[in-house]
Amino acid sequence: MDRTYCSLLVVDDDEFSRDLLSRRLAKEGYTVATAEDGKEALALLEHETFDLILLDIMMPEIDGIETLQRIRSSPVLREIPVMMVTALNSRDDVRQCIELGANDYISKPFDMLLVKSRVWRCLEGGSYCEIRPGKIAEEPQSNVLIVDDNAVNLDILSRRIAKSRHHCFSARDGKQAIDLLREHNIDLVLLDINMPEMDGISVLKAMKSDPDLQDIAVIMVSANTDNETVHTCLKLGADDYISKPFNATILKSRMTPLLKIKKKADMERLTREKLVALSTLGAKFR
Repeated sequence: MDRTYCSLLVVDDDEFSRDLLSRRLAKEGYTVATAEDGKEALALLEHETFDLILLDIMMPEIDGIETLQRIRSSPVLREIPVMMVTALNSRDDVRQCIELGANDYISKPFDMLLVKSRVWRCLEGGSYCEIRPGKIAEEPQSNVLIVDDNAVNLDILSRRIAKSRHHCFSARDGKQAIDLLREHNIDLVLLDINMPEMDGISVLKAMKSDPDLQDIAVIMVSANTDNETVHTCLKLGADDYISKPFNATILKSRMTPLLKIKKKADMERLTREKLVALSTLGAKFR
């Protein structure tokens, strides 16, 4: 997706946050409009369409939750992706936003590398899929590889993934993970960093340098939360970074668009292969 053709709406009552976010995204090539509260945002949406809305929660008059509800109840606006950007980060806040139809959720103070990655993912992942209150939408079954040397973490993550009806593979170290990636058609990897023999960063480097593995989505799931580690992983090609202890709702919201993008890419690849095969077959009978 060409960023020069993508328009974003940043809604935040804090002038500093609104200005910082809009300027940084504009530098990435996006066309960015701003609104200082939900009322102004809804008025703007009556006259202009956007490809993505970045929405704060705590605002006067009409807050982010009510703004999100109005967007999702509107036949005209309901398919616009919405990313919540807020200082609220409790499990209940996250779950409420996602159940109301938010496509993603990022906490303040935000890391711009993560913001840029998730903005791209929301845009690339396509339009909003209806989520009714109390029920999170289910995505098609995919193959997910969990890599973690801690047996408890591995078990918890495996059970969470199974509840989402995905097929789960697991590895206790980096070498075993690479073997499984070569043996199976994996769609997404949940990758720990601190592991013996071959750590998560080495696995990530190996994947991104291998043409057969480099397109597999990777989410780092680690107790390391320092900015340097996060930036290193993102620059090496990780799609996202989630800190331990993880929030299951946030994990699901991060996985869903990545898996959707992967399935879309796989379908496009198969279509190209079929066209090449048909072209080759046709040439034989000329």
